[in-house]
Amino acid sequence: MLRQASTYLAAHMVSAILGFLSIVVFTHLLTPDQYGLYVVIMGLAGVISAIAFSWIRLSVVRFNHGGPETDMRGTALICYLGLLLLAPVTAGIASLLANVPFWQGAFAVLVAFLLAFFEFGQDIFRVRQEAGSYARAVILRSVASFALSMVFVLAGYGGEGFLVGICLGYALAALVSAPSVWRGPRRGFDHAILRNLVQFGVPMTISGGAFALHALLDRLIILAYLGEAGAGTYGAVADLVRQIILFPSIAIGSAIIPVAARLLANDEPLAARHHLERSAELLLAVVLPAVVGLALVARPLSQLMLGAEFREAGETVMPILAFSWLFQAITQQYVHASFHLGRKPSLMLYQGLAMLAINLGAMFLLVPAYGLVGAAWALVFTEFCGMVLGYVLSFRAQPLAFRLTDIGKVTLATAIMAGSTFAVLTMSPFGPALSLLIAVSAGIAAYGLAAILLDVLSLRATAWSMLARLRARLA
Repeated sequence: MLRQASTYLAAHMVSAILGFLSIVVFTHLLTPDQYGLYVVIMGLAGVISAIAFSWIRLSVVRFNHGGPETDMRGTALICYLGLLLLAPVTAGIASLLANVPFWQGAFAVLVAFLLAFFEFGQDIFRVRQEAGSYARAVILRSVASFALSMVFVLAGYGGEGFLVGICLGYALAALVSAPSVWRGPRRGFDHAILRNLVQFGVPMTISGGAFALHALLDRLIILAYLGEAGAGTYGAVADLVRQIILFPSIAIGSAIIPVAARLLANDEPLAARHHLERSAELLLAVVLPAVVGLALVARPLSQLMLGAEFREAGETVMPILAFSWLFQAITQQYVHASFHLGRKPSLMLYQGLAMLAINLGAMFLLVPAYGLVGAAWALVFTEFCGMVLGYVLSFRAQPLAFRLTDIGKVTLATAIMAGSTFAVLTMSPFGPALSLLIAVSAGIAAYGLAAILLDVLSLRATAWSMLARLRARLA
């Protein structure tokens, strides 16, 4: 688990660094209106991908265990191509519902297809546990998207150029990975497999669509009340938080479901439970200190990284949004594993619809009165409620396993880190760059030392074991 998660984490760390750099660069090169175009189209693409394509991907991850008898690639390819024929209709519906021009809806459909096709290949690598191939594809996509977007934006194409670069990055990574993803022997189209895809995947798609709409809702409501510039400003800050918080959690989550599904398929429930316990501790040990640390350094980080027109929103909204991503990471990377493993996609639907309703009410209540800050608090409230509801529903699927002592140790280590970081920021006489560097370094050192002393993730036991082996070799 740790070996695979470390490979996924390294790949997503590269992706997060480049995504972080993209926000820094493009909030300086683009206006809030231009960045708002990117935010709206990428949000629409996420909804389209979740509704049109995710039912294929989710079924492959759950049922394809790497053997020829469960190979779904041929059937999945036919499904993808069939859905692509409906692109004009999908674009029209998307532009109508989001109240945007048709060309923006069409652009969103293109992004959605390229995103889904690339992620399908990544899911195949996850099922095969080919972490190296997965990592190379992630890094190629990230580097290509950033470089090509830079070329088009510097050439004067604004937000449209940013989007074109992202599309080409996904296309290039999918093409390079294709020989490995689609290598033979490959099972052709099978009606029985298609029935499995539909029976399991369609309910997951409905729930995934609800979650995707929930993720886009804040942007659309801000767009309606504050315009494209408001959506762009909010989206830039939210993207920055996502790069820092969500990608490490995805790296850990990438190993949770495939490994647990394989253990359950091999009739090893105790091993699966132990795997879920370790996964919960690892996820919290990475995400919680990142969230708290980000909330503490939001001001110097915004001053240093964001363009002038985005900084004020970063200082006020970022500390709030960080906690929404904490709850979202726990929900998507851990709680949802219960619904996948228990083959209860309807539970995800119930959770998604409830969160959509809560978010809708909270956004309409808070955004008109409090603007971007209201949107951020509405999202935190929604994500917290969704996490709690998801955990309650998990008892009807695959019970989730975690130890309260593990949560306590991670929380205490994070509190020690927070105290150190806050003290450094309070006493620092330096500018944003040096203050940020010192505060982050102090926080990492404090958390690392506390984690070892508290034996988070069995770090102390591992360190003693390594030391004992080293002494034995030197003796």
